[in-house]
Amino acid sequence: MAETDLASSPTARELIAAKAASRLHAKDASLFDFSEEAQECAQEFMGWVDLASNPPYPIDAIQALADECVGHGVRTVLLLGQGGSSQAAMTLTKYNKVDSNRVIFKTLDSDRFCRSAIRKQRWLLFRQRAVRPLNPTNI
Repeated sequence: MAETDLASSPTARELIAAKAASRLHAKDASLFDFSEEAQECAQEFMGWVDLASNPPYPIDAIQALADECVGHGVRTVLLLGQGGSSQAAMTLTKYNKVDSNRVIFKTLDSDRFCRSAIRKQRWLLFRQRAVRPLNPTNI
């Protein structure tokens, strides 16, 4: 983060004074300095903030599904994300302890994968045309 970004970032005291955590959990889009129209849009995408306290399915049903999957031989779970949404998947993967869990979690950031695949396809296209760029990573 650039120094100018830090200067304009709220401090912990400001976040506490604004009750940012409580407002975020309450899905209060006015927490963000957006236009009213953008706040209405943001409100539609805040369903993730209370997933831990208000899961969309009963925990015992989720556990039963997990048990069934493991019973059928599932040993690895691939968590997909795209761009910023891969943060949750990467966090789950990071804190998953292989020696204490029944499955292994792996993460795929489809955004990064897509950029890599596009770079590779462009490189192959260049090679087919017998025009070789100096550095394929800069394609």
